Amino acid sequence: MDKNAICKINIDALLRFGREVGFDIYIRLSDDKTIKISHAEDYRAVLPKYKEKGVQYVYVVKEQYTQYLEGLKSNLTNKFYNPSTTPQVQLELLGDSYNAVRESLVQFGINEVALSVAEELSRKSLEVVTKSANIYQLFMDFKKNCGEQFMKKMITSYTTTLMISNFDWQTGAIKEKAALSCILSDIILNPEEIAELEAGRETPDELSERVYNHPLIISKMLQEGGNIVSKETAIMVEQHHERPDGTGFPKKLRHTTITLLSAIQIVAEDFVENLVATNFDHRLHDEILRKFLSRYYQGNFRKAAMSLCKMFGMDVPGF
Repeated sequence: MDKNAICKINIDALLRFGREVGFDIYIRLSDDKTIKISHAEDYRAVLPKYKEKGVQYVYVVKEQYTQYLEGLKSNLTNKFYNPSTTPQVQLELLGDSYNAVRESLVQFGINEVALSVAEELSRKSLEVVTKSANIYQLFMDFKKNCGEQFMKKMITSYTTTLMISNFDWQTGAIKEKAALSCILSDIILNPEEIAELEAGRETPDELSERVYNHPLIISKMLQEGGNIVSKETAIMVEQHHERPDGTGFPKKLRHTTITLLSAIQIVAEDFVENLVATNFDHRLHDEILRKFLSRYYQGNFRKAAMSLCKMFGMDVPGF
């Protein structure tokens, strides 16, 4: 098979998919040996034996990958409103959908089907975190199966929308645009690139070109899709690694040119990183918030930091 003409699906994700598929599945046993499972066969009976042999991914032809995305979107609706669906199944479905949107963006760029899955993924992620009685436990329970990066994105999205709620101009539509940005912001990066990004946060000039420029790459993808993604979402994605003092990337913008919505996402993401680093120790919240008021004191960032403080009941004069 032409490697450029196929998309990969994690074998566990496809086994969880739980639907008939109208496309052939390919398993690559080596660089020069590939076998085909016809769509007429029951892949759920065949794939477990290959999983036992260490096969991690299966492949489908690019033209047929959309069918998988459409099935995931349907599952996001049907399984979430099925009372028998456990929280674990919900989180696994969200993680599978996140990975599928990533693969679609890398292979095709933005398209309406992938965007519709991303939007539904964003909405359902907010539902899960909102209903959770303990966000720390949610993160710890599911970061292994669903991926730590995706779990951070979920909590950042939730925090961002709560911060927006403190402003008079907030609307449901604005929150949805912001939540979508949180989900899409690093989505084209693979696990190795995410690790590089995490290690190089304080030294961004040392990042590889692709990791350094990924906000511009994703934003360009979104804008090339026409009007299917809002301008606000594209700008937030482009600016999400900038910093008020100009030490961020990729454009080294300063606080004077960073939008308020972008500043809110940046502060929310930084806060979530601090929560994870401190194992969500609530006793350290006030210390983190005071640090944020000192760090984010310029322009729109001050408003964002003050909103975060208000979210936790801290009295901030002038907000």
